[in-house]
Amino acid sequence: MLTGVVVGLVVAVPAVAAEVRLTPGADLQLVLYVVLLAGLVLGGLVAGRGNPDAALTAGAFAGLLAFLLIQGAAVVIGQLNDRPFPPPLRIAYNTVMAGCAGIFGGFLASLRRRPPTDVGEPLD
Repeated sequence: MLTGVVVGLVVAVPAVAAEVRLTPGADLQLVLYVVLLAGLVLGGLVAGRGNPDAALTAGAFAGLLAFLLIQGAAVVIGQLNDRPFPPPLRIAYNTVMAGCAGIFGGFLASLRRRPPTDVGEPLD
């Protein structure tokens, strides 16, 4: 699962770093938000492949953990640069979106074909 978190961070952190430099309301913010979510989906995919029996759960945790690390760092850096604290509703919404993105990545991991298992004697 930690590999999924690292993969999510590798994709998402550059998007967040670029977004911080933009002026509020810039059109590019939406594109960077999609890149952030794509990174969290990829992190959920990697985590789900690492734990195929609980792919959705692993994906959700990977997405959430990666987002919480990013959000925590963003809040700390923002406070050090005298930026206002983000609205709590925005943080809650983005946390839910991060969990959903991770679950979607775990779902994609669960679609991978698995070899059939021997379940016993065939039915007549």
